[in-house]
Amino acid sequence: MNLKSRKFLVKLFICTFVVCIISSYAYAKMTSDVPMRKPSVAIKYNGKIVPTSIGEHTWSGSLPKGQKAGSSYLVGPSYDAGMEVSGFSAKPNSEVEVTFNSAPPEIILRLWSVGDSVNDTTIKFDSSKKVNNITLPDKKGEYIYEMNGYWSERNYTSTIFRIIIE
Repeated sequence: MNLKSRKFLVKLFICTFVVCIISSYAYAKMTSDVPMRKPSVAIKYNGKIVPTSIGEHTWSGSLPKGQKAGSSYLVGPSYDAGMEVSGFSAKPNSEVEVTFNSAPPEIILRLWSVGDSVNDTTIKFDSSKKVNNITLPDKKGEYIYEMNGYWSERNYTSTIFRIIIE
């Protein structure tokens, strides 16, 4: 084998190797249920974004060479965080639209009546939808909601908001 053939084979091997690495990365990104970055959540009532607070969340991922990276945010009790959020007025049995920019496989909604921080209602959705509608209570009162999106046990978000049903 002459020198030109050897150089050509080395270049071909390197190009093939680079294409395989890039293709593997792209395939992993396309088939993974867990986004690389923490998704954002928008909550709307009658087409307008409502005031929210970021609740507890953890987001982790992998870097090259097997290194781990991530972020977490710890909050006190979600009920207390909800008391700090400005409430907005809504009609009984109306709907709130919750939009994730990347759909979580599982959503857990927690609901408290203001004045009762102990008893909460928990509703679990097995959802892979980016947009979810939540029907508000039919009774007048003030309520705190916590919307949790779970992609995995190390990748979850929480968004808290407060509603006044008139």
